[in-house]
Amino acid sequence: LTKDGITVFDSVELEDPVENSAVMALREASAKVAKDAGDGTTTVTTLGAAIYRNGLMYTAMNANPVQMKNGIDKAANKVIEILKSRSKEISSKVDIKKVCLISSNGDERVSEVISDVFSKLGKDATIQIENSGTEIGYTIVDGFQLQNTGYLSPFFCSDETMTCNFTNAYVLIIDGKLTNVNSIIPTLKFTKEMGLPLLIVADTVESEVLSMLIMNRIRTGLQVCCVKAPSYGEYRKAIYRDIAMLTNGQVVSEETGVSFEDIIRAEQSGSKRVLGVAKTVTVTKDSMTLVGSGDNKEEMDKYVKALRAQIDTVTDELDEKKMIERYSRLTRGVAKINVYAPSEIELKELRDRVDDAFCSAKSAMAYGIVPGGGTSLLIAKKEMGNFCDSLVGDEKIGAKILIDSLEAPIRRILENAGLDASYIVSKILENENGTDLGYDVVSKKMVNMVESGIIDPTFVECSAVLNAASVAGLLLTSSSCIVLNRETKDKR
Repeated sequence: LTKDGITVFDSVELEDPVENSAVMALREASAKVAKDAGDGTTTVTTLGAAIYRNGLMYTAMNANPVQMKNGIDKAANKVIEILKSRSKEISSKVDIKKVCLISSNGDERVSEVISDVFSKLGKDATIQIENSGTEIGYTIVDGFQLQNTGYLSPFFCSDETMTCNFTNAYVLIIDGKLTNVNSIIPTLKFTKEMGLPLLIVADTVESEVLSMLIMNRIRTGLQVCCVKAPSYGEYRKAIYRDIAMLTNGQVVSEETGVSFEDIIRAEQSGSKRVLGVAKTVTVTKDSMTLVGSGDNKEEMDKYVKALRAQIDTVTDELDEKKMIERYSRLTRGVAKINVYAPSEIELKELRDRVDDAFCSAKSAMAYGIVPGGGTSLLIAKKEMGNFCDSLVGDEKIGAKILIDSLEAPIRRILENAGLDASYIVSKILENENGTDLGYDVVSKKMVNMVESGIIDPTFVECSAVLNAASVAGLLLTSSSCIVLNRETKDKR
């Protein structure tokens, strides 16, 4: 049970393989909008279907599909230009909450939590949604937090809450396996002499070493904790580098050329130390939080700037997401949003709404907002004016198809509310007084959409128009479809 467009779309598969190919094309456009803007999946689906339906009427009358597609694309670019020109910047918590209310289906608590997070962490905020607690809430974790990693044994815990808490701790980062007890003993002796705890982060800690550390922890009160390796592969190596930079230490590995022998040698000679230092360390069963020493601010700033530059140039979606996570951990911390619902279905639906609200707010803060509820597209239609007159031939038909289709989202909203869509749309188009005038289906009256808090992120609307035009144009210019026969597929 959900209203999230892409979630619904992912569950739709038609029996007829040819018909299903059209569904797949439209689903791809919806997924693209979800990836780029985080919301607007229902808008792109409604708009794309309307453009395709209107286009079929003209292709049936022998209009040139390629020229029509050119006209659709030109009109779409003009609409996006109009939307951007009408965009209004937002920054206040009140405006952010209004955006969240629309995307979260009017959920006050979700909107309050998301707007709070952005007001505290800024537009580059990142969140982690966790299923816990008895109601929705959030906590902002200062410093560097890693999820899905934690202590290797509960014997490392320092209090009754099953948490390991250290203050002014040394941090040893090992990109590899810790297999030899003798290799770690000099470091343990050094940290004990200094009277400071030791946090060990490694790929693998062999049972022999782990047993020795646990025994010393229990019998002698040695302040030590082993943490299981975060993530995997190249991303794990990147996290190791981040921890090293945060704590002003180095990674012990063959790649860096730093060995266990260098640990004590560096401390004695006063050269660049291998052991990092953290002001506070908090390790639970499934998370680790570090607050760095802060004594390498200049190096840290350069490191963060370099990471930011990498994000701007990376092309792979997964790599970009991971880099953004790393950047946020190093600069702003992370907001942990706890969600709760009595059943699994409700919980999934709530998580979708929280995610949509967060993505919409982020887009709105970055690119601004326009009137919501389909009104911005209707206003764009009105402002297109004599645009079609600048085109010739079947391109003019294509532009008219897109312009007429701009009514589809608001018509669907009004029909879902059981209202006379044609009458209300005509009243909005006839209005000359307020450019942001639209229809509030809750209060059932004409209102200024922006002042009433019915708004959409500009980037979401632009992305929906662009992708809807793209997929509809693709379908209109396709004259054949190659599919795998379902019976043959079943036999395979």
